[in-house]
Amino acid sequence: MVSETVAGRRVARIGLTIFAGFLGVTAVLGGAALLFGWLGVPTDLLVGAPFGSYTIPALLLIVLVGGSGLLATALLLRRSAGDLAASGVAGLAILSFEAVELVVIGFSWLLALYVAIGFAILILTAGLWVAGRDDPQTRRALAAE
Repeated sequence: MVSETVAGRRVARIGLTIFAGFLGVTAVLGGAALLFGWLGVPTDLLVGAPFGSYTIPALLLIVLVGGSGLLATALLLRRSAGDLAASGVAGLAILSFEAVELVVIGFSWLLALYVAIGFAILILTAGLWVAGRDDPQTRRALAAE
C-alpha cells in the first residue's frame, strides 16, 4: 500500500509534468505563430521596446521557454536526474518572459494564465524538492507504479 505522502508526491509530479508539457508545447507553437506572423499581432505594440519586430521574442519563446518546458517534461517522464532543476528553470523562464511582456506590451488574460502556470510549476517543483522526493522509500514506491 502506498502512503499518503508518496501518493501526494505522485499527484504533484503528474501535475508538474502536465504543466511543464503544456508550457513547452504551447510556447513552441505560440513562438512559431508569432515568428511567422500567423497571429497578426501589430508591431505598434512594440513602441519603446528594444526591438522593432517579434523575431527576438518569438525565438526566445521557442528556445528558452518552450525548450525548457519540453526538456523538463522529458526528464520528468523518464524520472531522470535534473528533472526538478529543469522544471524550476522552465517556471522561471516563463515568469521572466511574461514580466518583460507586461512592461513592453501590457497586461492580458493570456499573460495572467502563463504567470499562473509559471507559479504552479515553481510551487510544485519546490514542494517536491523540499519533500525530498529522492528519499529511498519514495523512489521505490514511484518505481513500482
